[in-house]
Amino acid sequence: MKKMILLVLCLSILSSFAYSESVISFNGPGYDALGYACTLADGRMIFTGYRGEEGNYQESRARLLCLNQDKTVSWEYWDPAEGQCGYGAALMCGDGTLAVIFSNSPYQKLTERKIKFFTTEGEPLEKTVDIFYDDSLLNAVCPSFLQITVIPGDAEVFYRYFLDWDGNELFKIASNEEITIEKSFEAEDGVVLMGCEPTWPSNAKIMKLDLKGNLLWETVLPTHLEHLPDARLEYCTQTSD
Repeated sequence: MKKMILLVLCLSILSSFAYSESVISFNGPGYDALGYACTLADGRMIFTGYRGEEGNYQESRARLLCLNQDKTVSWEYWDPAEGQCGYGAALMCGDGTLAVIFSNSPYQKLTERKIKFFTTEGEPLEKTVDIFYDDSLLNAVCPSFLQITVIPGDAEVFYRYFLDWDGNELFKIASNEEITIEKSFEAEDGVVLMGCEPTWPSNAKIMKLDLKGNLLWETVLPTHLEHLPDARLEYCTQTSD
């Protein structure tokens, strides 16, 4: 038993050394944020994010990092733009270039959002696409489309815009029409939207559109709770008192 315990301890020590040697640090002065974005055709991995200026979290530089399959650094790119900048979602385009979402939000106010393009070796290309909207959120990034929600502060109705990777509007959906979108993803020859009906009672709904916004099919799942509208009305009356 003593020999077995000693063997286990030795193996655990060796494994901890092996693990420590496999850990790579990419940190530097200031604060860092990096997340996995996509994998290139040759197996290299792209990470996107930013590094903040030391002592000033309102200043950050957008950062791209490419790792080889053995986790060594293939290349790294720092965007020269100043502000509170960062890179987000990234994917490979059909022409072999790398498309990356760039944003700038000084003092938490979005002032710039665009698509920047790179070679697979990290060389920036001249092509950029402006996809900035005031009061907007980037909700989905797919090979065939981007989904951006624009919510003006004083408006009762907001819109979900679906754009191609050249910034052209494919179609848009108002918040009071067709569906309240919780999630969207790409499917063959179109877009699948998941959410609920925009009117009360809000039954669950799933629908598929083509890339021009034409309806291909839809399914509504009715609630299985009895007297839900009456219960909702009673609750509203009680709380208003």
